[in-house]
Amino acid sequence: MLTEFLAVALLKGVGAILEFVLQAVVARALGAGLYGQLAFIMGLGESLFYLLFGGMPKITVRYASLGYDFSGIWKDYLVKVALPASLISCFGLALVSESGLIAASSLWAVALLFFMTANAALYGYGRSALAACFEYVLLRVAALCLVLFANRSAPEPSLPAMVLAQLGAYAIVIGLQQVLVFRVARDQAGRRPQGSVVKELLSFQAIELAAHGRGILPRILGYLLGGAVANAYLAIALHVRNAVTVLAGPTTKVFLRQFVQAEPETAARTKVYHSVARLQAYVSVPAFLLVACHTDIIARVFGASFEGADRVIRPIAALAMLEVLVGPASNYFQMTKRHTLELKNQLASLGLLVIGSLFGWLSGSGALAVVIGLAVSTVIMVIVRLCELWVQDRMFPHSRKQMMFLLTLSGAALMAAKVIQEVSNTWGYLGSMAVFASLAPIFFVLSPEIEDRQFVRSTVRGMYGAVSHLVRRRSSER
Repeated sequence: MLTEFLAVALLKGVGAILEFVLQAVVARALGAGLYGQLAFIMGLGESLFYLLFGGMPKITVRYASLGYDFSGIWKDYLVKVALPASLISCFGLALVSESGLIAASSLWAVALLFFMTANAALYGYGRSALAACFEYVLLRVAALCLVLFANRSAPEPSLPAMVLAQLGAYAIVIGLQQVLVFRVARDQAGRRPQGSVVKELLSFQAIELAAHGRGILPRILGYLLGGAVANAYLAIALHVRNAVTVLAGPTTKVFLRQFVQAEPETAARTKVYHSVARLQAYVSVPAFLLVACHTDIIARVFGASFEGADRVIRPIAALAMLEVLVGPASNYFQMTKRHTLELKNQLASLGLLVIGSLFGWLSGSGALAVVIGLAVSTVIMVIVRLCELWVQDRMFPHSRKQMMFLLTLSGAALMAAKVIQEVSNTWGYLGSMAVFASLAPIFFVLSPEIEDRQFVRSTVRGMYGAVSHLVRRRSSER
């Protein structure tokens, strides 16, 4: 599992760089106005996907993990759910607007359905590295190639050309996915789950829609309650938040299959959950410390007008770190037949966010109103999920020994970074950043878990063996 985690983490890192390059190329080609329209198409398409089809990837990964025939479930879903929902939504949107932007958003939602469902099947069948390669690398490489081709072949870049280029990338990758998924699924041909999965599908869809709502609702509330400047600070803080949680999603995807297969055994479930929570903490804690100690620098990167954003960035990052430390409770509950419980959690989280934000606004907090709402929602739901984990499975995400290990090394890193900054004004920031960057591998090397230390030793031996073999080969050629 650790090898899969490392592979997915590396692919995610490569994907993040490719995504940055892709968006930079598209933005420079289109300019602010047209790029804003493209962002609208992508945002609306993503929202339509979660509204109409969001539950299908989770259903797919669950039943593929149990060894059921994906192709049969997929065909039934297309005929009974996806096709009617697409026709109804397209007709409804056509009545509201005749704009080509709406049609493009609908195509984007359908592309996400095929892409995300096929990728979920690969995760379910134990092909995590292959799924991550499609999701983080191949899709972006294909999109970048088609975007560059569109730029060169057209006299001047246009919005339709950019949309078609990125939809074309989806089409290419989806074609490859379908071939591989159905080839992998041959061994499960004919194995179908007993009874209907519609009720479970609707629960998953409601959970994904609520989670998506929690992602976009703060931006809406930030503008309504705090104004444009406050919302700009919040938007920057939410982008920086992703640096803290960058590997939380990919890490969980690697272990979804293990959650499903370990469902009958409480001890096995607990072990898998502890592994995910530990790996997420090892990566996210250094990222959080880096953000928390250099918030002023991060704010200035976005421009002089964002210097006041540091008072929003730091608490948002702290709340993200708190969520990561609880572990993958949401996906854990969904994959172990407790999706109804998780749906209640997601709806409660949305309600608390709105209530907390309104309370902050009424108390005169202004720009920090939504931060208060996020704090209320996050802290209460963290406590709720910890109680649920203890009542349901008699476990917490981390043992006392593991928490002491994390706190001790984090404190030592903070002290070292502070000393370096005081000693050298010129190189202090770079030195402290190096301290936090080295903290993640130190967590693995000194981990209280034997599995982590063995993984480090085997990885080092493998790298040493590869280098030695290369050196011997070069020597023999000479």
